[in-house]
Amino acid sequence: MNAVRTALKHTLAGVIYPWLLRDLPAPRPSGERADIAVVCLAALGDFVVFCSVARELHKQGKRIVLICRENKGIEEFAELTGYFDQIIPLSYEYRKRGSALRMLRSVGADLVIVAPMGRHTFSDLCALSISANRRVLPDTLQGCELPRLKRIIDRLADTLVPVTAVNEQERYEQYLRGAGLYNGAIMPFAFDWVANRNAPERKLIAVFPGASGGEFKRWPIDRFAAVSNYLLVQYSCKIVACGSSNEKELGTQFCALVPEAINRCGEMTIADLVSFLKAQVSLCICNDTGSAHISVACGVPTVVICGGWEYGRFYPNARLPGYCCTVLPDKDDLACVPCGKSQPDCVGEGTAICVLAVETGTVKSKVQHSL
Repeated sequence: MNAVRTALKHTLAGVIYPWLLRDLPAPRPSGERADIAVVCLAALGDFVVFCSVARELHKQGKRIVLICRENKGIEEFAELTGYFDQIIPLSYEYRKRGSALRMLRSVGADLVIVAPMGRHTFSDLCALSISANRRVLPDTLQGCELPRLKRIIDRLADTLVPVTAVNEQERYEQYLRGAGLYNGAIMPFAFDWVANRNAPERKLIAVFPGASGGEFKRWPIDRFAAVSNYLLVQYSCKIVACGSSNEKELGTQFCALVPEAINRCGEMTIADLVSFLKAQVSLCICNDTGSAHISVACGVPTVVICGGWEYGRFYPNARLPGYCCTVLPDKDDLACVPCGKSQPDCVGEGTAICVLAVETGTVKSKVQHSL
């Protein structure tokens, strides 16, 4: 069913997008404009990674306009950073994309860049719709579902920057260097206040059993529960299940297996979550999803349970701060790891084989080391 939906989506995009391209790129700006317009229509976790770039541009005194995907928490997180002069959320619905592109013609900028470093056609169209003096796009096939349209769009960009690295921070380094914006190293994002953050005295452990990217990323709930019950016995701690409103039931299942835990899934905004992590949490245990990026950004020791897809793009990551770590599959006989795909071929309706290969004992050991 997913394959059929994907094929239909690509067919529809292949018809609509060339039609939308007829009047692009937008004319150059004539009035007041920002220094940089950034198009980021990805998930919240991807945006958190990009915030390291935004901070460096903000330090340069750049006035930044952010065009983002609405209702994904990005607007709220962006406000918390203070790096963006204007935030414009867009609907991702197909029927609203034409009106969204027309609205972007009122946005003026000296330079337009696209984040993250994938080639998603709608992000490219947004970049072309903004009234700008210069548009710099990443020359990459990562995330590119319509190569024929990419070739057309490439001819409309002012500059194409080859982006070949696997790790996301390294990809941004290539991109910014090619755009003439920044030549330094890009590290995983952490809020500016993290350097002065004092760890909370009480041992409150946040468990994020969900994963917005799909069930294939989710370590089994009973294993999260086994680790949590072990911690309750071994340490004087409290366990809190965290996640989005869509994960409320998952939190209920977790708390049924860990009766002493508190279910706060769906109860916190992004700002609430950041405040909670900052003030109360000593350790986070989570899947490879946006919650991991947010936890690291808040300076909380974080144990991230990973599989073998997109291996090295986000995790494992040698640039992570020393108080954070990644737990990888224990099985040496998984010839498919790493597969390097955004969604493994082994996925049906359940957890990926490589995630199932992450042993409970290994996670316990990593957690003990982090406490």
